[in-house]
Amino acid sequence: MDMPVNPADPQAVYPGPPVGLVRLVKIMGVVLVLLFIILVGGLVWKATNKAPPPVVADVVMDLGIDPGSIRHMVLEGGNLALSTDKELLVIDLKLRKVTLRSFKP
Repeated sequence: MDMPVNPADPQAVYPGPPVGLVRLVKIMGVVLVLLFIILVGGLVWKATNKAPPPVVADVVMDLGIDPGSIRHMVLEGGNLALSTDKELLVIDLKLRKVTLRSFKP
């Protein structure tokens, strides 16, 4: 769009912005709109497709002790300490293995 530079001189014409710059701005606008649509679509997809909770398998550990002989149980962090009549056991619940087994005198 050509506009006169000086209204007193109608022959002097402003050349306007470069064509390449106008194309670049239009392309950037289209890219911006597309990225916004992708962002909103990703948020909608994430909100509607909830991941199922992980299945925790019941694990039965054979510790070789009588359940009636357990006197104290302490759960701290990821460890479970069991005190029985004859021994002390510390079990790592994340690894599901006995980390300490000591017999009482």
